[in-house]
Amino acid sequence: MLFISEARNRAALDLIERAARIDPESVIVNKFEDRVYNRIRFTIVSYVVVDSTGSPIYSPLHQTVLAIVEAAYGAINLELHSGAHPRLGVVDDIAFHPLAEASLDEAAWLAKAVAADIGSRFQGWSKTLTRTVFITLQMLIFHSKQHFFSLENIHRFLICLS
Repeated sequence: MLFISEARNRAALDLIERAARIDPESVIVNKFEDRVYNRIRFTIVSYVVVDSTGSPIYSPLHQTVLAIVEAAYGAINLELHSGAHPRLGVVDDIAFHPLAEASLDEAAWLAKAVAADIGSRFQGWSKTLTRTVFITLQMLIFHSKQHFFSLENIHRFLICLS
């Protein structure tokens, strides 16, 4: 799940959603816009690839999340922002949750890789403390494409998380 501090600016939301759809192997399965909080939540699912030793080496979510963060940073100015929900930044929570055969270690690997890339890629973008990102170990990932492409599995695992 990815929480962004915007739900009223349609142009910004369209730009962010286009970024979320850059890779067809990362799928938006839920989007919740809260106009009172002025915050949107995307729930995105994909898979993680592991090498012959079982170590994670790739997930489409990595580049998808970076594209969303970049779009949000470019489209949202928190100095002009208002909303009922307290926020840590433009993107104030990125949560990675393992699903199906994915492990917590794989989710942790992805969270660390995304956090490192956000830290290096967007260094200098932060002119104020309102442009920060908070990452927790949670985004939805799948261990293999075969589980990822089964809508029945996606539905079953999302219900388990409810």
